[in-house]
Amino acid sequence: MHPFSRYGLALVLNENGLTNINDIELNLIANEIEISLNKFRLKPINSFVGKEQVAFDYSPEENGIKEKGGFLSPHVISSFKNERHALKAANDILAACKIGKNKVITFKTSFSPTCNEFTSFGIPSKNKTSSIGRGNPKGDLVEAGLSTIATLTHFKPCLQYRIDKKGMPEMFNCCIIPDLSLEDTIQFIKLFKRLLVSKVSKNLMTGNVLRTESGKGENLKITYEAKRPLIFKGNFPNPPRSSALGSIALIGAIGEFAKESEVSYLAQCVLDSLKGASIYMIKYGDAQTFTYNHHVIDLAKEGNLRKMVDAIYYSKLYNQDRRTATNTEYQKFDLFSSRFLQLFNAPAFKDFLSFRAEYSHELELLFKTYFIKMENCN
Repeated sequence: MHPFSRYGLALVLNENGLTNINDIELNLIANEIEISLNKFRLKPINSFVGKEQVAFDYSPEENGIKEKGGFLSPHVISSFKNERHALKAANDILAACKIGKNKVITFKTSFSPTCNEFTSFGIPSKNKTSSIGRGNPKGDLVEAGLSTIATLTHFKPCLQYRIDKKGMPEMFNCCIIPDLSLEDTIQFIKLFKRLLVSKVSKNLMTGNVLRTESGKGENLKITYEAKRPLIFKGNFPNPPRSSALGSIALIGAIGEFAKESEVSYLAQCVLDSLKGASIYMIKYGDAQTFTYNHHVIDLAKEGNLRKMVDAIYYSKLYNQDRRTATNTEYQKFDLFSSRFLQLFNAPAFKDFLSFRAEYSHELELLFKTYFIKMENCN
């Protein structure tokens, strides 16, 4: 089973207190899809006219919700152009699960984000030679339902990722899924659910309000626009200010959470399970894999990684003005910094140092750890 579907399986088992895969039934899958569909969007709780900030809450899809300041939730792994397809696919899978009869399903990107058409091979017959064409993979309804759950659930790390193409920014919802055993995936979910309800996560659902004036005098017109809340930068405590640092910031957040006595053992076990594991960063129609270096995870376990991520963001590049959303040099710096913190090897370190920067003292331990552990310098 693909790690993405396995994540949905682990979630259903955890939410229903089950341990045996054979106990998974279509009605349990349907129930989890329904719960997730009720969190398909984020919308302002109250009117934001005349305010500087507004609180958001989850909501199902509603007519006119976009016009009222609503956004596709950051944990729904779909593109903004195709969100209607994700909604339709989820409702179709839900209806099929409620019937309660397993069947073969053609997998689509709308409910399985990494699924695309791939080369298929026809079986030769007496009157027909074998053929090569394009086709979609097929699977049973159970796995399709589990993949739908993974696509929709808010019980997974996610953030909105920024990619600049030809000077124009594009934003994508993406999630971080570890390739772990079923048991370790369940432990990961248990810990992440605790992260979601931690005190430092409560401000993630607040967004700024943009006030715009046009015209003058009697023709003065004032409009208010609710901006996306902080949760779009990451649905875990202390989300990164730069999306390129999202994957490493998640590990830092777990490391900070390991300081809490009531969840310390669970957090330490989750961090240990991530050593050497493949990590999938998944967005609509694409997935990238990477691993966390075990020395970096040890920095997280010691509670040092989060402040290092913050220090990298606030580093000052030489020959550059202050950091802005349009300064591509800082975006490249964040990308290479994230790569170095993930791989923690000589090539990644060389790329990281290719940016001349002024660092804060919080990064001294990072450099010492690299040179001692990786370069054998004492």
